[in-house]
Formats: sequence, C-alpha cells, structure tokens
Amino acid sequence: MGQKNLTHRYSCIIPFFNEGTRILDTLALVSNVSFFSSVICVDDGSTDLMSSQIAQQFPNVQLITLSKNGGKSGAIMAGLSAVTTDMVFLLDADLLGLDATELSHAMQTFETHHLDMLILGREQSPWIVKWSRGDILLTGQRILAKKDLDTICSTSPTQYQLEIAINTYMRHQKKHVAWMASSIRNTYKYKKWGFARGIGRDISMVVDMIRYAGIREYLMQIRTFAKTHVK
Repeated sequence: MGQKNLTHRYSCIIPFFNEGTRILDTLALVSNVSFFSSVICVDDGSTDLMSSQIAQQFPNVQLITLSKNGGKSGAIMAGLSAVTTDMVFLLDADLLGLDATELSHAMQTFETHHLDMLILGREQSPWIVKWSRGDILLTGQRILAKKDLDTICSTSPTQYQLEIAINTYMRHQKKHVAWMASSIRNTYKYKKWGFARGIGRDISMVVDMIRYAGIREYLMQIRTFAKTHVK
C-alpha cells in the first residue's frame, strides 16, 4: 500500500526508564516515519545516561527529562504537555520487531476507518496473553486524539494504569475503537529486571489496573472492548 496524504497531524510520545540502547534502536526507526510531525521522548528518571546519547544522536527528537521515576502514566502526561498536534501515537520504548512502514500504515488505517482509537495488537504474544486479550487491551501502542488523552489524563491514572484508563474512557464514551495486527513484540519484564523483579512488576501492573477500574470493568473489557479488527 503506497503512502497517501493524511488529514491529521501526529506526534509520537515514547516514555522510557533505564532501557539502555533499546531506546536508541526505537528512535532510529521512528525517526524514519515521515508522518510524525514531532517525536517526543520522555526520560522517566533514568540512571543509565541514555538521555545524553539521545540528545547527541537525535537532535530533532524533543527530549523531556524528569528528575525522578514516576511511572509510565506520569511520563506520558509530561510528553502530552509538549504535543501541538491533534493526534497522538503512543509507543513503548522496548519494542522488538518495530517497522516504520507498519507505523505509517497504522496512521493511514486510523483515518481510512474514521476511528477514535486504533490499537496495534501484538501478533506474536504467548497463548496465555492472547487468552486474556492482553495482546490488545494492554498494549501501549495506540493512536488517539490529543483531546481524548487530555481528558483521560485528567482522571490522574498512575504507574501502570494508563492503558486501562484509556480503555475505560473509550468504552464508556462509546468511541469507535479497532485493533490491527502488528509484528511488534514486547521485551518482557523478567528479561529486563530478572525473574523475581519482573514477576513483581507484572503483579503490580495487575493490581494497579484493578485499583483504577475495578474487576468488573476489567472483565467487561475482556468480553466486549476493541473487538473490531481492521487491516
């Protein structure tokens, strides 16, 4: 599919915390996506000194450095304050299999289907993740309007609550949401932090989500939310 002009302007927000060279690999690819009006990278209190490397290697990337680690939700909020476009493309920093053509196609698909949000599902997720629909519901790769994300952030999600907060808002507002398959793969927490710390972070993520939305809302999202598949 060839590129076409887009109606909207898009900013890409990428939060990161101690990702090492993974963030450099992500920015190298994202910098090749011509549809992004701006790329905003938020250092969430990292101690690995990657910010200086980013500033040196990617002078066109808008770098925001936070003094201490506050969690993904806070980092996204910091990035959102610098957005001047009407649409936002959220990306995690630790992705594998990222493809510039696929990201461009996602923005085209978002507009072709007149969506309020498009989620990039993780096609190669383990069966247990797919069974709980975590490959769609919990992925950080999303396109949505800045005004919607502003409203969601006003509810003050913290730590790992951002995705569940977005889902809750979109479901309650009856927004037009779809997902598309992608080659993107996550770097799992146990591979970054070790088995014990990784499992601990996964448990914290689930507790955070249920604390925000409640178990009933979470189960309802598994049953009914983002069921439309587009290509």
